[in-house]
Amino acid sequence: MGFVLYLKWTEVVSHDVVRIQQEIVQCLVELYHTLTFEYAFIGHEMEVEIHPDDVEMSLQKHQAFPVVLIGKGDYLVVFYGDTLIDGLTTQERGKKYLKVKREQ
Repeated sequence: MGFVLYLKWTEVVSHDVVRIQQEIVQCLVELYHTLTFEYAFIGHEMEVEIHPDDVEMSLQKHQAFPVVLIGKGDYLVVFYGDTLIDGLTTQERGKKYLKVKREQ
């Protein structure tokens, strides 16, 4: 089960892409407080055909996605690829761990 949120390219690039990406990540972090998920992909013109058990291994090999969030119970791991969600603007590749207080 999942969902796809389609944003118009012209809307994304007409704003501060860094800010838009940060806001989308923050929305997903807030969602995780109430509704956990195994993973979430954020990017431009993406096709994702990865089994949930293979997401982290795929990231280590390819790093082809702008942002991937992986749920780990009481924390999220956020992976950042080489580009922002517009697919053009570069960003520093990295990983963050976010402690999440889950609502009961």
